[in-house]
Amino acid sequence: MRIAKHLDLKGWFGGFPPDFNSFLLVHTFFLIFTRLPAVFINTMLMAPGEGIEAVLLYNAALFIAGAVFMAAATGVIKRIGARVTTVIGILSYLSLYLLIISLGERATRFHLLIGLVNGFADGYYWLSYGQMITGTLGSRERDRALAVINVIASVVSLLIPFLAGLLIRLIGGLSGYIAVMAIAAVIALATCFLSLRLPGPLGETPKEEKGGSLSRALALAMHNPLIRDALTGQLFKGVREGAFNFMLNVVLYEIIRDELLIGTNTLLSSAAGILAYAYMCRFILPSNRFQYMRISVVSLCVLAALGALSISPVSLIVYSVVNAALVGPILNGGYTILLDTVMHEPKALRLKPEMLSLNESFLVTGRCIGLALLLLMGRLLGGGVRVHMLGLLLLSLSQFFTLLFSGRADRAVRSLPGYAP
Repeated sequence: MRIAKHLDLKGWFGGFPPDFNSFLLVHTFFLIFTRLPAVFINTMLMAPGEGIEAVLLYNAALFIAGAVFMAAATGVIKRIGARVTTVIGILSYLSLYLLIISLGERATRFHLLIGLVNGFADGYYWLSYGQMITGTLGSRERDRALAVINVIASVVSLLIPFLAGLLIRLIGGLSGYIAVMAIAAVIALATCFLSLRLPGPLGETPKEEKGGSLSRALALAMHNPLIRDALTGQLFKGVREGAFNFMLNVVLYEIIRDELLIGTNTLLSSAAGILAYAYMCRFILPSNRFQYMRISVVSLCVLAALGALSISPVSLIVYSVVNAALVGPILNGGYTILLDTVMHEPKALRLKPEMLSLNESFLVTGRCIGLALLLLMGRLLGGGVRVHMLGLLLLSLSQFFTLLFSGRADRAVRSLPGYAP
């Protein structure tokens, strides 16, 4: 009976509100068209014989632009709603793929422009995403819902990058990259039409103030210890998260320039992620998420130390797979703790879009700190694969600060009189 209970798929993935399910369908298509080219934009920007500086600068431009345009989108989302800003974000991704297609082999010289356009799309879409998550789900549902989303993302990543890498190898060279971008553009256009069918208004909460401002949200964060700790935890989470989104694949590509191997690495990592997030769907709750975060951080630091000692294609693939299996609690935990603080702090709830934008700004600050550390180590120590791996170890150690601040916020929010998980 206990085994049957834990294998009940409806208990794992069902029971969500209809509005959330509508958005989940759109988000699944979003994951498909963004996962197709995401890994290979980074490899495409690595010109033969050159290092990873252009890739780091592209990602820095992406992160900074994402925060800036998300801040700009907070006023837009209050006037026209999350459904329309979702459409704006998806259309911007479509524009990104068309831009890369038009640039062709010149794309490596326009890495900052590509990062800015990608950041614009990220800013609008992910603000809408946060609005949907908080507006359609209660506190107790969010941890499970985010785990479900990550299961879907892992399933998509299990196949899509592998197929994209295979397509690039079969077609060859730049033409293979262009073919992947073209397919992503077609799926993005279909997703845009699908998002127009979302019920509206979706993701709104009646307590939001229509005239909120980022300056008020920042002032609240600076004077409210609960929100300040939650945001600071997100900042330190970003120090590792930003670089690890792409660096393991980039280091592997430095050793063996084979897009199919990159796709295979993503496939294996995603398979591990599916199992990990499926477990999280069932067993991680607000009451125990910080314990899982602690286990995740300690394990990832040990993994990073081992990865810096032994560097080969096989060890990097093993590193990627184990990282995918262990990283979920720290990624989801920090975000759900932040969402809990916003939803249970009345002043923050009235400024919800601004608080979500502020969260992105803190994350981006952390991501840029992480990239700056990798660039600095490369300049001071001469670059190379081993230097990159030592840099990833340093970024992993920074997650103890994530535990410090996010843990303090988690304990504080769960002690509030009106807290209801």
